[in-house]
Amino acid sequence: MFRSSMLAKSVVMGLAVVLVAGSTSYAQGQRGRGFRGFGGGASSSALLGSEQVQKELKLSEEQIAKVKEITDASRASSRELFSGLRDLPEEERRAKFAELREKMTKAAEETGKKVAAVLNDTQNARLGQIVLQQQGIGALASKDTAAKLSLTKDQQQQIKDLVEAQREMQRELFSGLRDIPQAERRAKFEELGKKREEITTETNKAVMEVLTAAQKTQFEQMKGEKFELDRRALFGGRRRGGRPQNNNN
Repeated sequence: MFRSSMLAKSVVMGLAVVLVAGSTSYAQGQRGRGFRGFGGGASSSALLGSEQVQKELKLSEEQIAKVKEITDASRASSRELFSGLRDLPEEERRAKFAELREKMTKAAEETGKKVAAVLNDTQNARLGQIVLQQQGIGALASKDTAAKLSLTKDQQQQIKDLVEAQREMQRELFSGLRDIPQAERRAKFEELGKKREEITTETNKAVMEVLTAAQKTQFEQMKGEKFELDRRALFGGRRRGGRPQNNNN
């Protein structure tokens, strides 16, 4: 574990340099936003809402309708779980959110199983590849990916340490943003966004160093053929189209 702790400490120091090089007066986090890099990818059920992904998987109209029914029910359940959360005092809200997050994780697993049952083996395999591509190295934090790559406990701990260091740095980076005027906040967010990317890049490099050459090769193979997802269409609300992009990049 000596190498694990030394690697984590060295990366934390590197991230700290990136953070301090930015703005310490505004450096504080915007809650509720996901981070690119780790955990930034969409779930399988969310991806299936993309017309672009539906075409890639060659889903039938019947499959699309069934998936929509499952995901709509899941969203309704999520809204019900979190309703009233914003009205609670800060400390109580945090405690409640931690409790609900565990329930949401289990609910997401159940939704994933239901969705998988609608697809055939070929479609599920390709969807898994697309999910891995969207998650990037964040997928290495999952038990399933760790098992497939035969990550040792020491490797898993190193990755966990690096993920936690990244998240803490990013929380600190953005945590005071909400306290500044709207016009100034937008400009500052753009500036801090660049520093967030630097933090992510440093973490990504460090995490890949944890893997052996064979594991790196296997991880890339697990992602399959590159799929260029239009994330603006996926997360941009009502935008339609979903025309597949060139996957040869």
